[in-house]
Amino acid sequence: MELYFLRHAIAVDPVEYPPGRDSDRPLTPEGVKKMTRAAEGMQKLGLSFDDVLSSPYVRARHTAEIAAKGVGHKEKIRFTDAMTPGGSLKELLRALKEYEDSSKLLLVGHQPSIGEFVSELVTGQKGLSLDFKKGALCLVELDPGDSPHGRLKWFLTSRQLRAYA
Repeated sequence: MELYFLRHAIAVDPVEYPPGRDSDRPLTPEGVKKMTRAAEGMQKLGLSFDDVLSSPYVRARHTAEIAAKGVGHKEKIRFTDAMTPGGSLKELLRALKEYEDSSKLLLVGHQPSIGEFVSELVTGQKGLSLDFKKGALCLVELDPGDSPHGRLKWFLTSRQLRAYA
């Protein structure tokens, strides 16, 4: 299974948003523009997804919508709390069981969780984290089995994705 991990695009600064409403923070106009261009790069790279799973937070949901539209994905985007900032790899793997028939999944979430998921899948160790900048995308090829292990195939920043557009 191919897991494409995408960090949400640039969002409104939490300091500028009402306290306790982090999940409602939207993307900035710059974030929308850059993610739209990055999605064009994804399309030019020939990326496609069988399913899209996203954090239900507004900024991740909007990022998932832009990416899905950019590559022509017409299926419904699904949401899982496993992709929220406090999600765990165990929760994510449990959620992925519903998608065993899918070969390519786009997973949209937040840092540090997304970096921790990729690190643990690739190294098998907890406590490490890849530094995902906003709009970064990577591909992890996941081996099936009871204790999943993955291989990092590539990692692109938002700027690199936009360069392909």
